[in-house]
Amino acid sequence: MLPAPAIEPIDHAIPKGLRTQMLKKDPDFRKVGPAGVMDYPLNPVDHVLLVTHESLRHRGYCGLSVMLIVDLEGPLPQAELQRALHRLGTCYPALSAHIRYSSILHRPSWHLVGREPLEEAVEYEHHQLDPERDDILAPLNRVIDDPVNVHEGRQLRLVHIEMPGERHRLALRWAHPLMDIEGGHALLGALHDILCGREPSLNPDPAAAFPEPFAAGFPAAQLRAWQGRFLYASYDRLRQPRIVQRPEAAPQHCRVALRAYVGEQRARFEALAKERTAPGPLRYSRAILVALARAYHQMATNQGRPRSHYLFPQSLPLARKGPRPGVCGNHVSIPWIVFAASDLEDRAKADAVAGRQFRDFFEKRRDQAMWYMYRAAARWPFGVTRWLTTHRLPRAAAGFTGYQFDQSVTHLGSARIVNLSGAGPMNCHPGWMFGRTTFGDRMNLSVTYFEDYFDTPNVERFLDLMEQELFGPDVSIAPV
Repeated sequence: MLPAPAIEPIDHAIPKGLRTQMLKKDPDFRKVGPAGVMDYPLNPVDHVLLVTHESLRHRGYCGLSVMLIVDLEGPLPQAELQRALHRLGTCYPALSAHIRYSSILHRPSWHLVGREPLEEAVEYEHHQLDPERDDILAPLNRVIDDPVNVHEGRQLRLVHIEMPGERHRLALRWAHPLMDIEGGHALLGALHDILCGREPSLNPDPAAAFPEPFAAGFPAAQLRAWQGRFLYASYDRLRQPRIVQRPEAAPQHCRVALRAYVGEQRARFEALAKERTAPGPLRYSRAILVALARAYHQMATNQGRPRSHYLFPQSLPLARKGPRPGVCGNHVSIPWIVFAASDLEDRAKADAVAGRQFRDFFEKRRDQAMWYMYRAAARWPFGVTRWLTTHRLPRAAAGFTGYQFDQSVTHLGSARIVNLSGAGPMNCHPGWMFGRTTFGDRMNLSVTYFEDYFDTPNVERFLDLMEQELFGPDVSIAPV
């Protein structure tokens, strides 16, 4: 059993060497006031995600959240998990930070107050359900739909679903500007260390951040930013329609649909993906994108809503060296892949189109262009960037994201992790996000959607179409 954590203010919870550093004037905008008050900046990707989160909330949606879903087998006592979550909050002060704005230009930064109760950083919610009788997705749908207020209150919530036979499902949810899915996975590893009585090894510095991925100076950085704006405007011209007609009187709720596949099913997909795609990087991603575009085009055509072009953004990690420096922050780039309807008639042609655009994104330095555009936008008044996001964010057909969970975290205390997956709404509105994650021999597909955009029966039909595209039309697939 874990000892109850002592309640410590932030200026004692942070390691001594870091406290000394915090008391000095820091040129990277870090400001430390009395009683451990601390301000530190968002990186350019965090900033654009915050803008999107606030734009979605301003329009009545839940915002831009991320949810890490963990399936486990074995003992995981409720009281022990709660104590470990309290300790996690005291170890990582960044989990208690809130957004504050500068007085003149209204630029956002993370704000940390030393006397806040760090042990309450993660809200805990427990359910005892039986999959034979209860809907175990209902608590997940409620938590993903609950808006995260980045200005006050707790930023993380852990939903613990306890099932018969020592089976558990955990859902950890947070606002995307705080961290990406990799950060949530790292935090899960820290929670495992605490449950095992070890000191977590993840860097506790709230301001620990990835170094800037590019080092262009004047005027190259400014030219790259204008290149990014040109790309942004060209994508904005390809606004996509709804795949189906607007559901009647549907609420603006966010929901998640999940399907998991094991062993032979995943091997079937990977074998078909290699057969259908040319050798090269991002092979599985290209196979998913082609399947996504073909399924979308088929469904849109059946609904009488086809278009000549289809636009799909995909998040990819930026190049970096070394391990993750801290728990918070996002470090991704987003290429936008465009398919013409005629490209989708032949899978090989569609794969070549996707491969060429991925190559162009890196060889023509479009990844730098988008990053420098984000960095320039982070210097504007927040209201300006939120207005542009609300009215001039390219409206894609659907978003696609993927993550391969490694084997660095296989247990949580004494419970064995059986599967890891994720979900989260799209970073443009109104819209929906298709996700693929892998862990061990498992592959997971998810659709996160707003009900006033894409209703549940059509989500299930779309996932059925995706299964035919990914596994072959003649194969019977029974998801776990």
